[in-house]
Amino acid sequence: MKILAKPVKMIAAFDEKGVPVPLRFKIEEDGAWSIIKIDKIIDTRAVRPAGMDALIFLCQSEIRDTLRQYELIYRIKTHQWELYKI
Repeated sequence: MKILAKPVKMIAAFDEKGVPVPLRFKIEEDGAWSIIKIDKIIDTRAVRPAGMDALIFLCQSEIRDTLRQYELIYRIKTHQWELYKI
């Protein structure tokens, strides 16, 4: 996977413990917006890159007619989402 670290606009739900569950996101590519529906969350893990708490979601979606795996990162303190690896 290639590191992208690009901010995205996320629609997420929260479970009963307050953990976010990503549903779909919007990303800008070449001046146009693409909406990606998250088909499957394969794994979730908590990390502390640079001392900041974050959650990494390994996800799978069909993007441009190809099944792709990618990682989304949610930075807890700043409430920001980014497409980390694809």
